[in-house]
Amino acid sequence: MDPQAIAQLADQVVKALQPVILSFFQSAAVEAGRRAAGAAWESLAELWEKLRSRSRVEEAAQELAGRPDDPDAQAALRLAVRKALEADPALAEQVAGIMGRPQVVSYIKTGDVKGARITGVQTKPGENKNIYSKVETNNVTDSTITGVDLTGEE
Repeated sequence: MDPQAIAQLADQVVKALQPVILSFFQSAAVEAGRRAAGAAWESLAELWEKLRSRSRVEEAAQELAGRPDDPDAQAALRLAVRKALEADPALAEQVAGIMGRPQVVSYIKTGDVKGARITGVQTKPGENKNIYSKVETNNVTDSTITGVDLTGEE
């Protein structure tokens, strides 16, 4: 894998793990992480297990769990992941395979819908390539139901 592809993969990994990173360190947060990630939880947990033992990845992830909005903590994890992927091409291929699975998962189930707008996932074109969205409703009147809403420009 070329260096640019590895850097992009590391960025994707950090973006995918960040919403649930705390749940990997605090047992009380595991169930919340499972709910937040939905069907993507198994892929994220598998990804974490492959990366956590690599040099500095777990340390950087713990730092990010404590400061999730800190861009320096995000960059530190991204760098640690990138170095791990560069050092182990087989790991990079395994991680690329995991990241190829749906990472944005949305499931909405409602009863009757009238005069509403329901969107499973709203994203920009090209921003999220691995999306699974399912919206189930009963009777729909005067409403807009969208599984994936692409807004903005690529």
